[in-house]
Amino acid sequence: MSIYLTFLALAIIEIFIIDLSGAMDGLVKPIIRRMLGLSKTANIVIPLFECSLCVVFHTGWIFLLCTGQFTIINFLFTTLIAFFSKNIAGLMRWTQDILICIEELLYKIITH
Repeated sequence: MSIYLTFLALAIIEIFIIDLSGAMDGLVKPIIRRMLGLSKTANIVIPLFECSLCVVFHTGWIFLLCTGQFTIINFLFTTLIAFFSKNIAGLMRWTQDILICIEELLYKIITH
């Protein structure tokens, strides 16, 4: 069971970095533009690193190979987590929105 939790944690971290943190647009792309001598407005696409589904899928099977746990069931699990990566990102955003609403409600209660 711990391999599933480990991979789920890894996937959530990857989804956060790629979909929610803005690291791709704010850090990675500017570095690549500078390395390639492109203008700051040049549109660049990094296919395997901009898509959380792709990153989670590829790190999933690499993770399974490196840990010696490559079975069809484990591969199915990693594939499903990759498939639901956009839903996981949405759930993380939704959770954040709920917490913001609770915080605003508590603030209103405390200040009135």
